[in-house]
Amino acid sequence: AQHSISLSVDDSLELTDVIIHHIWKYHFVIGIAFSILVLFRLVLFFTPSGQMVWIGFRDFITKRNTDANAWRYLLYVLFYVASLILAMTGSWMYFGEGSISHDFKESLETIHASVINLVFLFIPIHIIGVLMGEKSGDKGIVSDMINGGEDGTNNTH
Repeated sequence: AQHSISLSVDDSLELTDVIIHHIWKYHFVIGIAFSILVLFRLVLFFTPSGQMVWIGFRDFITKRNTDANAWRYLLYVLFYVASLILAMTGSWMYFGEGSISHDFKESLETIHASVINLVFLFIPIHIIGVLMGEKSGDKGIVSDMINGGEDGTNNTH
């Protein structure tokens, strides 16, 4: 059975406003949760696991590490920098509402949107990298991510 519903232009605009309001409400909640997770991850950089990322990145940049998979540390650092920029621009727009200029807010929005696109690009790269690692000699990557590695330090991946 088909039902016909007709909305006036004003009613459809009002409905759109309600839907957008709810979407933004969730966007803000998810953004605040994401920012808290980014801060937590920054703290974890001072643990042995976090230090391995920086050591691997340094060794890749200085060409000390010639391992074929050394580039993954570059991707990790780029992901964390992008996440930090995303959290900072989002927080600045949310908590600075009314205290920042319109032009500055537009710049923040542009940066925020560009960086989220890079983060979305990282997701399939990460999945492909994990699958490639599982197919190569790097067995147990997913298990190590979940369990923290065999010895609990997760320093193999």
